[in-house]
Amino acid sequence: MLFNSLDYFAFLGLTLAGFWAIRFLGPERDEGPRVRGAWLRLLFVFLASCAFYMAWNWRYIGLILFSTVLDYCAGLGIHASRSRWAKRAWLGVSLTGNLGLLGLFKYFNFFSEATGDALGLFGVTIHPPVLDLLLPVGISFYTFQTLSYTIDVYRGRIEPVRNPIDFGFYVTFFAQLVAGPIVRASELLPQLRRPPWLDRERVGHALFLIAVGLVKKVIFADFVSVNLVDRVFSDPDRFTSAEVILGLYAFTLQIYA
Repeated sequence: MLFNSLDYFAFLGLTLAGFWAIRFLGPERDEGPRVRGAWLRLLFVFLASCAFYMAWNWRYIGLILFSTVLDYCAGLGIHASRSRWAKRAWLGVSLTGNLGLLGLFKYFNFFSEATGDALGLFGVTIHPPVLDLLLPVGISFYTFQTLSYTIDVYRGRIEPVRNPIDFGFYVTFFAQLVAGPIVRASELLPQLRRPPWLDRERVGHALFLIAVGLVKKVIFADFVSVNLVDRVFSDPDRFTSAEVILGLYAFTLQIYA
């Protein structure tokens, strides 16, 4: 589900409608972190975010839920531990679990083939194992986002999240799940229990940001990708050195946009 597709805008509209419908089901009370209805709104967006991710491939929802549960428990374990050794053990569990999954899906085949090529230079012929795995969308983003939370808890910069719904929202929020940016827990989590409100200035600013993002994506990124980057990367031998260098810089522009 691409951000510039009609499917995404339909999904976004339904999610916003559901969010604000829950907001106006009953009066909100300002009770700090226990604002009435807040947990229900966050649960709704969490489930919507899971559905958004499953629209790509439902089989991989287990990976992001695994990282969510792992780092939620690791944060609580680090905070509850008295000794430095126990805190490091919890941090090690988080690092091993998250980076292990990332390495398996993203880097295993690369290092396996590189090892085979390196041994071939010394006359050793092997057939390294290659896994037929589809790279999960956004795995780098949500892996490093959950790790940043665990590391911040370990360093004492933030308190661990007690409510699993809050943490699930933080990890899976669909607006930045598959393409970033990586959001620090200290920036996002304090906002979750504040009563939402609408005003003309905020809505106008949000629509302006969406429009700017669409212009960057459709006019700049897609145009550069189709007309230059994809052609250069698919067959670089057909192009001059200057054109290849231009393609590299164009790829940087594509990623930025």
